[in-house]
Amino acid sequence: MWTADEVAKVEKGKFSSVFNTNVPKGGEVIFEVYEGLGQGYGGGNLNVCGMSSYNGYGDCGASQDLLDLYEDGDVRALLVSPDEDGRALFTMKYFGKGLNSIDVNNTIILRLSEMYLNRAEAIINGASVPGVTALGDLETIAKNRNASIQPATKGGVYAERAKELAWEDHLWFDLARTGRAMTRTDVAGTQVPTNIPAGDYRWAMPIPDREFTVNPNLVQNDGYAK
Repeated sequence: MWTADEVAKVEKGKFSSVFNTNVPKGGEVIFEVYEGLGQGYGGGNLNVCGMSSYNGYGDCGASQDLLDLYEDGDVRALLVSPDEDGRALFTMKYFGKGLNSIDVNNTIILRLSEMYLNRAEAIINGASVPGVTALGDLETIAKNRNASIQPATKGGVYAERAKELAWEDHLWFDLARTGRAMTRTDVAGTQVPTNIPAGDYRWAMPIPDREFTVNPNLVQNDGYAK
């Protein structure tokens, strides 16, 4: 593994720039929605930057178990940063374009690394792609992040998705579609983890009362009182 100084030199302008600059991203970003100050849909992306950064509102912190996923030298760990007091962790994926404070980021809809992970999972589940292996796809990502290669198994893909796509709105859907439980901890790690098993009624939200006013024939989702 590289030293921290070596990682910083190699990383500069590469992985982190995918998320927080306003310059062309090369081949990593396949599709994104441009976001500019005063052009957001109700300030949505502005709020993401503010909520997930200690330079903003600081409402959404990362937990230590996320940081613990990364090996020494993994460039992705550079985007999990403690706040100024060292009491909480925040993602730097939405640090802004350097236009203002609180700033904005473009909304990345699809990027290349996710495509490698999607293809690897498809191959593990029985798909066949000539000249391509799941291990090869996982190796491509690992080498670009200075990380160990995950095994070509479902667990290996899930582990790599958790590291690569953290804070990009994938984990909840990954857990739901693969029938895995969700275990949550608070940022400081002082609360007992909450485990929501696969199939638990809490995977679906309750239908709001106003919807029953419009259509009284609706049936409330299991587990919730009407």
